Amino acid sequence: MRILGDITVVGSTPAGGLIEIPVQVKELTTGEIRAWLKASGSVVGDVVDCTLFDDFSLPDLMTLTSLTADEIDQLPPSELRRVRQKAEEINADFFAMRNRVVQLGRQALAGSSNEPPVLLLRPATPTSGNTRGASFWQRVKAVLKPGSGK
Repeated sequence: MRILGDITVVGSTPAGGLIEIPVQVKELTTGEIRAWLKASGSVVGDVVDCTLFDDFSLPDLMTLTSLTADEIDQLPPSELRRVRQKAEEINADFFAMRNRVVQLGRQALAGSSNEPPVLLLRPATPTSGNTRGASFWQRVKAVLKPGSGK
């Protein structure tokens, strides 16, 4: 990974004061992208981590930047969006791949690759009793498998 961008964001301290947090934005290597893809089928964090934004999760932001969970907790969503925009500038190929994988997964879950893909930028993640989410990556692999006819 290379550090290719810096951004300073403003958050709140527990006492109500303001704090400036310097953030380094990383360019992911191909190996780090592979590791992210392998880990993306497991649930990380809580419902806020995974659903605060439609197009990225807070754990994704920690992968792409120097931000820690404690620092993220001090930042309002508007500042997190600024960090995400910088991360997308530096990791455009990663975000494009992520979108394609999610589109393929949505097609697989819908049961047909002939339907136009539904754009949802966060993959379903398995939770207890959620068999559709648990089989997400198996279905993506089936769609991507050479000779699968899809």
